[in-house]
Amino acid sequence: MFKLFSCFLDKLSNIVVFFASRLLGNLLNIDYQYVRELTRYFVVGVLVTLGYTFTVIALVDLFKFTTPVIANTLGFFIWAPASFLGHKEFTFHYSGELRASLFKFFLVFGAKLLASTLVIIVMQVYGYSYIFGVLANWFFIPLAAFLILKIWVFEDA
Repeated sequence: MFKLFSCFLDKLSNIVVFFASRLLGNLLNIDYQYVRELTRYFVVGVLVTLGYTFTVIALVDLFKFTTPVIANTLGFFIWAPASFLGHKEFTFHYSGELRASLFKFFLVFGAKLLASTLVIIVMQVYGYSYIFGVLANWFFIPLAAFLILKIWVFEDA
C-alpha cells in the first residue's frame, strides 16, 4: 500500500517539479535535483503535518482527551513513522544504513518536538489558543528540518 501511495506521490511531485524547476531554475538558477527534493519534502510534510494537526485538534477539542502540550507530543509520535518513511523512501530515496538514519531522524524529531512544544506553551502563556501554536509550527520548523534531513540524516541520498 505504501509503495502505491509513494508511486502516486512520485507522479504528482513530478508534475509539480516540472513547473517549479522551470520557474525556479530559470529565475534563480537552482539545481533541478534540489527543487525535486524540496518539492517532495513539501508534499510529504504537508500530508504529515495535516495528520498531526488533525490529531492534536481531535485529542484536545473533539474528544476532550488531553491538554494541548500532551496532544502535541502524541501527535508527533503518531506521525513520526509516516514522516520517516515518507522522507526516506520518497523525498530523498535513501538506501543507506537504516539504523544510523533512524537514530539521526529521532534526534531531529526530538528537537522539532521540543521547539513545537515551546511554541505552543508560549502561545498559551500569552493568552492565545493552542491552535496558533500548532499553525506556527507549520512555518517555523519545516525549513530547518529540511536542511538538517538533507545534510545530515539522509546525507548520501
